[in-house]
Amino acid sequence: MVITEKRLIYTSDGTQLSALVVSSETNNPKAVVQFNSGTVTKKEFYLKLATYLAEQNYIVILYDYRGVGDSRPKKMRGYVASISDWGQYDANAVSHYIDSQYPNLKKHLLAHSMGGQIYGLMETWSSFDKVILLSTSSGNFNKFAPTINRLKVKWPAILLFPPLNALLGYIPGFVGLGQDWPKGVANDWLTNSKENGLMPSYLHNKVGHSYYNKINKKIIAWYFPDDTMSTPSTMEELTSAYPNAVLDMKVVQPSEIGMDKIGHFGIFKAKSKDKLWPMLLKEIES
Repeated sequence: MVITEKRLIYTSDGTQLSALVVSSETNNPKAVVQFNSGTVTKKEFYLKLATYLAEQNYIVILYDYRGVGDSRPKKMRGYVASISDWGQYDANAVSHYIDSQYPNLKKHLLAHSMGGQIYGLMETWSSFDKVILLSTSSGNFNKFAPTINRLKVKWPAILLFPPLNALLGYIPGFVGLGQDWPKGVANDWLTNSKENGLMPSYLHNKVGHSYYNKINKKIIAWYFPDDTMSTPSTMEELTSAYPNAVLDMKVVQPSEIGMDKIGHFGIFKAKSKDKLWPMLLKEIES
C-alpha cells in the first residue's frame, strides 16, 4: 500500500514550500528520490510516477516551487519568485530536508525540464547517488521545434509577458502557458530566451555563483524525438551547461517501445506505466 503524506519544508530565506512524501508501507525503502518539477508544473502532475516508484520501495519527495501550486501566496500580484530562487533555495531546502529525515538512505535526483537546469545552483549537488534528467534542454524558446508549439509559446511570451507583468504583477495561466507564472520566473525565462541564451549560463551570471562547472558526477539524460520543447537537437546544450559532468544521454524512440508518442510530458502519464516506467526504474537501479 502506498501512503501520501503532506509536509511543509522551509527554505533558508524563510519561504514555506508544500511537499508530498510518497512511500510504501514497507520498512525497507531502497532510497529517497527528490523530484525537481518543470516550469510552473504542480507537484501532483508527477504523482502517478511517484506512486509507481513507491510501489517499488522508493520514497519520493514531490514539492511545489515557491509561487507554484500549494507553495503560491494568496495574492500573486507582485510576488517576485524567480527561477534562480527555485535552484538556490527551494531545491536545496528539499535536499537538506531529505538529509535530515533519511540520513541513512541513498538519495537520488529525478528532474523534469527546468528541474534539470537548476541542478547547477544546488549546493547539495554532490550528495546525490544518481542524477537523472528527463527532457532537460536550454530553457530557451528559440530552441523549440519549428512547429505550431513555438508560435503558441514564443510570441505570446514576447507580446504579453511584459505588459501583463507590469499591469498584474504576474502572468495568468489563461495566456495559454499552463499555470500562473510568478513575475520573476517569467522575467528570467523571457530574458534568457530573448538573449537566445542557455538558462544555466543566465542563472550563473544572475546569481554570481553556481556549481555548473564544478559538477563532475555522472548525469543521465533522457530525450524523446517527438518532444517539441526539449528536442534531441538540444542535447549539446546540456554539454555546455555541465561541461565537467560525465553525461550519459539517451534518445528514447516511441515506436521502438510500442508507443505512439511521448513528447514533453508523456512519461509522467498513466499510459507510460507498462513501457517507460520499468525502463526508468531499471535506470535508477542500474
